[in-house]
Amino acid sequence: MSSRESYIQFSFDPYKWVEEGTKIADDNNLPKATTENSATRNTDKVGEANKYGYKSNDNRSFSEQFDINTGLSTFLDQPLLDIVEENVSDIKSELDLGGDITPAKLKFTSRAIGVFDFSQASIGLIRPVEYYSESTNKIIDSSKVFQSTLGKIKYSYFLVDGEERIVQKRQRGTTEMVSNCPELKVLKDETTQLFLPFLNGKIVNECKGYRLKYATTNKKVYAVREKKGGGIAPYVDLYFTSGENWRYNPEQMLISMMPNLMLARVLERSGVRVRIFCIYPQNIGGTRLYKIFMIKNYGETVDINKISTFTSDTRFFRYYMWNASTGWNYKMTNNRNYGGSDGSMVGHDYIERTTMPYVRNFVSAMIDRGDFPSQVVNKRLMLFSGLRADEKQKLNSDETKEEIAKVFSRISDYVQLQLSKTPNKVFKSIIKRLEQKGDSKSDIKRYLDNMITQSLSTTSEIRSIELSKLDEQLKTQAITKDAYDRMFREQVQLDTKEYQDDILEERNKYLEMINKNIS
Repeated sequence: MSSRESYIQFSFDPYKWVEEGTKIADDNNLPKATTENSATRNTDKVGEANKYGYKSNDNRSFSEQFDINTGLSTFLDQPLLDIVEENVSDIKSELDLGGDITPAKLKFTSRAIGVFDFSQASIGLIRPVEYYSESTNKIIDSSKVFQSTLGKIKYSYFLVDGEERIVQKRQRGTTEMVSNCPELKVLKDETTQLFLPFLNGKIVNECKGYRLKYATTNKKVYAVREKKGGGIAPYVDLYFTSGENWRYNPEQMLISMMPNLMLARVLERSGVRVRIFCIYPQNIGGTRLYKIFMIKNYGETVDINKISTFTSDTRFFRYYMWNASTGWNYKMTNNRNYGGSDGSMVGHDYIERTTMPYVRNFVSAMIDRGDFPSQVVNKRLMLFSGLRADEKQKLNSDETKEEIAKVFSRISDYVQLQLSKTPNKVFKSIIKRLEQKGDSKSDIKRYLDNMITQSLSTTSEIRSIELSKLDEQLKTQAITKDAYDRMFREQVQLDTKEYQDDILEERNKYLEMINKNIS
């Protein structure tokens, strides 16, 4: 495949990704991939729900079931998540999870290396406030707000023509949240003595991309993972597929994401920070359209409910993601015929070997150009791996657990190889483990060779022009904007010769180690 047939779109907020993609489709009068009518009338049953995740016997309306903030706050089929957790426990009992990935000593520093560590900064965490006037429906400048008491009750106010007007002392961000999320209610929290956004009796920190604001009395704190012998270990980015073809149901989609879910947990427990991205890989007549959005940032918890919703909940996949993808596909290609539900999903092996080199180059270039947050420092640790289940495969079958364990072992073995300063020792440890399990030398060699070649893959073409030279050609009008956009999209995905030489050299070095250790 050539980069000419490949399109990549990125977002760091799934809610804004949905909102913006859907708006692009609406603004250009593109047909919806899924309407409320099609979602509710489908009669193909998957447990209590249909193929779109709609439950006709639920006393909640379609809008309530499919509300992206409240309805989708709980995964469609909760009993399946219980099986996922049981599987994790069963596999953990059979595996030495993570091998050499042992808990590392984290060093905290104020230098802007690594990533901002919320947990350490929260030692001095404060809630900045805003003062809201119900009578004027405005936020009042804090310099104009006064404090007083009535009996034992403290209150805040500002003056209008000498008359006191009461204001609510809210956490900063509250007013913007409730303005954009009408389902929220502003109530006084007795613990903080602030007015905060609530939903169903619980404080809401984020809604539709709008968030409560926090600050810290500590200077910014960054966490880095120290390697033995010095240096700083890179952070890891994991890519999960979101959704699957029509014949697949949430259970099979959960099977697909389980190896990566387990790896994320192991890495976080070992002191390695992890980001998680969803990738929706469409193949429409040979054109491959990759929509990618982040669902977990460095330092955030590995939330199985949230991850499962964005990867395996058909309400998100076949309603929100399909409709938003129609807009994003149009923006990328200017083609009205690339609908969000058209074509088929690109296969996992193809994504790992062919797509991920494109994605790594794209992200790296966007970082270098200042368009993306400068947090990814090692393209070798931007990883995709998944298990493509059969359409009838069950989560709790022994066969499924064995397949999940195999995929998890391969990606965790590769990560520990990259994190280690003594890769030969890692290979020896892996070989010993597999020999004790009873694997033959030929099987072990095949396993290790595949692990290296799949993870350290390159693009089939080399970048033929530097991106900075393309920028200069556009600036001097040597090429048109349309030609620039096309050439930039194709070139930004490709390896430079220097990078490809480095990857091939590293791959050959590892393959040589494998051969020496298996004679």
